[in-house]
Amino acid sequence: MTRYLTREEMENKIFLGKATEVVDQFHKGTVDVVISSVPSEVGALSVVPSVLVKLESVLKQDGTIWIEVEDRYYDGISVGVPYRIVDEVLGYGLYDLISSQFLYYKRPIKNNCAVTCSNLYGRFLLGFCKQDQYENTAYYSISKIKREIETLSWGKRNHKGKWDFSSMNRAYAETLVWDTTRVGDLVLDPFCGVGVVLRAAKESNRIYTGIDAVPQAIKMAEELLNESG
Repeated sequence: MTRYLTREEMENKIFLGKATEVVDQFHKGTVDVVISSVPSEVGALSVVPSVLVKLESVLKQDGTIWIEVEDRYYDGISVGVPYRIVDEVLGYGLYDLISSQFLYYKRPIKNNCAVTCSNLYGRFLLGFCKQDQYENTAYYSISKIKREIETLSWGKRNHKGKWDFSSMNRAYAETLVWDTTRVGDLVLDPFCGVGVVLRAAKESNRIYTGIDAVPQAIKMAEELLNESG
C-alpha cells in the first residue's frame, strides 16, 4: 500500500525532484493554493499542463492555482503559449479558468542589460480553480489583484543584488500570496526556484511547500528563507 505524505510532513519543507513525481507523494486535499512561475515558454508548454493534472487530487475543493508563464513575440507576433496552455488544461475537464492576465513585457537580458531587438518576452498570470468550484473560491478579488499588479515595478534586483527577470518578482509574489491565500493556508510552489514565493508565504504567516529539480536552486531557496528569520 502506498504511503502518502500528510500535511504536517509537507509543512515548511522543500522537496528535490520533478514536480510530477513529487506531487504523487502528497496526500489528497492537502494544498490550499498553488503559486508558481515558469521562466521558459518551452518549459511551460511541456510541463505546466501535466503538473496541473497531478495537482488536481492534492488541491482542496476550494483551492486555486496561479501560474506565471512566459510568451515570446517575434516582430510583435505572439507564439501563444498562455492560450495553448489554457486550451490544454481546460481540455482535461478538471479545471475552470479564473483569469488570464497580461503582466508586462521584457527584452532578452545580456550582461544585466536589456538587449534592443525586435524579440520581446511577455509574462502572463493564469488562474485556475477546480471545475464548478468558482463560487467557492470567492475569498479573493480578481479586480483587486489586477489593480495591485498594475502598480508594481518589474525587473527589480533579486536577494543577491543582481537583476533577475527569470524568477518571480518579490513584490509580485507578496501580492499574490496576500490576495489569494488566507492565514494558515498551505501554499505550494511546484517550481520554487530560489524560493521567492516560499519566502512571501512564510512572512505572511502561511505554510509553504516547495519543489524543484535543481539542488542549487533549493540551496538558494533555503538561504533566502533563513534570511527572513
